[in-house]
Amino acid sequence: MLVTHGPTLAAWCALFARLLGVDVPILAHSFNFVALPGRLKLVVFRFALARVRRFVVFSQVEREVYAAVFHLPIERFEFLHWSVQPPAVASPDDPVEAGNYVAAIGGNARDYPTLIEAARELPDVRFVLVVRPENLAGLKVPQNMSVHCNIGFGEAMNILYHARFMALPLNDAQVPCGHVTLVAAMHLGKAMVVTDSRGVRDYVFDGENALLVEPKSPAALAAAIRRLWDDREFCGRLAEHGRLFAAKSCTEGQVAVQFGGFLHELVAGRPQ
Repeated sequence: MLVTHGPTLAAWCALFARLLGVDVPILAHSFNFVALPGRLKLVVFRFALARVRRFVVFSQVEREVYAAVFHLPIERFEFLHWSVQPPAVASPDDPVEAGNYVAAIGGNARDYPTLIEAARELPDVRFVLVVRPENLAGLKVPQNMSVHCNIGFGEAMNILYHARFMALPLNDAQVPCGHVTLVAAMHLGKAMVVTDSRGVRDYVFDGENALLVEPKSPAALAAAIRRLWDDREFCGRLAEHGRLFAAKSCTEGQVAVQFGGFLHELVAGRPQ
């Protein structure tokens, strides 16, 4: 069998397997698009991916979307929570950013303009961002916001580890991004304010481990941040519920179980 990571590698491997007539089962793990392929590339992907036996995606909505886009049976797409060990924090006893703040981390499909406007409404709340330079292109950052660009993962986790909680502003209500950051925050015991998107509803539950806010609403985002900032007890409850959820559903053991099931399926289907 062949295991790939990401959609592009899966497509290339499936394409060459098909062209060379190699009969090998392919498991396309971490099958996720920030943006779906354009028309020409889509034709190639549909041809190639028809050869893939199973796709592993990190949200239920991706099963529906990718099955429809690539003209494949939805049964080939298997949902698995993003599952990793708790993240390694660089120099955990030495904060990259001292003091109290809200962290926002990541670059894919993020809505930082809305977060910046929310921050302007909360001048007494400090924000620390870990982003890519293009995330803030053309934007004016307020005085209560610090920015780090393209730092190492361990440093980013240090910033998250020492934050009061995390904000995850997403572009719209359909975005299947942010899973890596969400799970890291839960493993580190952080409450979250998150854009209500179908792509993250398998991870965040309003009032249980996060506060969900409507997309593109600085006022709603600011109100949710204010609530967690002012109510430490409530913030702590959300954080603990998130940590328990990640410990149960988002560990490497879940990957092993899923992979073992796929192997069993292959063995059971082999001719005797």
